[in-house]
Amino acid sequence: MIEKLDPIDKVVRAGVEILNSQGYGGITISEIAKHLDISKQSVYYHFPGPQELVLLIARKWSESGQHITLTALANSRDTGAFKVKAMADGMFDWIKKDPELAKVALTLYQIAPQNKKLYAFMTNAREAARDRLRELLRQDETFNDMEDAQLNSVVTALHSQRYGARSEE
Repeated sequence: MIEKLDPIDKVVRAGVEILNSQGYGGITISEIAKHLDISKQSVYYHFPGPQELVLLIARKWSESGQHITLTALANSRDTGAFKVKAMADGMFDWIKKDPELAKVALTLYQIAPQNKKLYAFMTNAREAARDRLRELLRQDETFNDMEDAQLNSVVTALHSQRYGARSEE
């Protein structure tokens, strides 16, 4: 079965491939157009520049990991430490499901400080993920009586496993 992608998904997929093979510096409108054998104007039609493409790649990467992580937590029938373990295991399942997209994680975190838009997005995505994790943990009887500081420690530990670095409190 041939996978049919819309033009934006094709450009994003090309961007991910270029990012994985050449790094952030390789993502140019010219390189994407060459990779897809289309005109630069076709790429500019969807993206004003490479930064917007990188932001969309970051969004897809973030949503992929967060969705699988939150699904693992929500579907876990375990409680306490076993629920935390199930959730932590789920955090890494997305890497198996989309290894191509997962490779961009390190690159995105390396370039985020140099790209203000990307850094702002990554910061917002991280905070949104932490808030969603906190809400789901509060629904479990093991965690709903926990003090905020303790729950924040659990969320920070889980989140740092997912993103590879601790967020500032």
